[in-house]
Amino acid sequence: MRRFRFLRNPMATDVGDDLEAFLRQQEGPFCIFLEGEDTTRTRAFVTLLHGNEPSGVLALHRWLKSAQQPAVNIVCIVPSVAAALELPSFSHRMLPRARDLNRCFAPPFDDAQGALAEEVLEILHMHHPEAVVDMHNTSGSGPAFGVCTFEDRKHDALVSLFTQHLIISNLRMGALMDISEHHYPTVTVEVGGRLDDTAHALAWEGLCRYF
Repeated sequence: MRRFRFLRNPMATDVGDDLEAFLRQQEGPFCIFLEGEDTTRTRAFVTLLHGNEPSGVLALHRWLKSAQQPAVNIVCIVPSVAAALELPSFSHRMLPRARDLNRCFAPPFDDAQGALAEEVLEILHMHHPEAVVDMHNTSGSGPAFGVCTFEDRKHDALVSLFTQHLIISNLRMGALMDISEHHYPTVTVEVGGRLDDTAHALAWEGLCRYF
């Protein structure tokens, strides 16, 4: 059963002025394909793996409203819409009794969150992007930093679009960034606290550089 709704090159007039209304319109997880000036290359942007981390989807909505065309194709994956819209909005990491989605990107994919994570991986596999950025907010009001599980110049370059602080992790917890060594350069970017205007600003500025 497909869980994602797929949109291609949505018009600025189709995404509304209000982010929450736009999310309700999707009725669940969604994926947006934006055609770039160079259609031979594709990058991926993942945001809202956690429903209480809005900076990435705020930046994405702002981009869609701007009616700009990215330099290359961009696949935007937005999974935890239901958790984000659970009242009060953007305060629930996941729905009650659901597993943390960012711990589900390794088998077995035997529950609803696992199946959702598996579909995210299938979307990435289908498009085979040259890079993946997974944007998050920090739990508190802290500084921005990047995290990856594999250190090389590609990962350094990706993180540097957002911040100069990078953590190399050797933990394997079923996070999306764990796919990096075997598939595509993948980094987690923590732009700051979910209530911080500086985090929202950094998310926007970094997204513009990445796109």
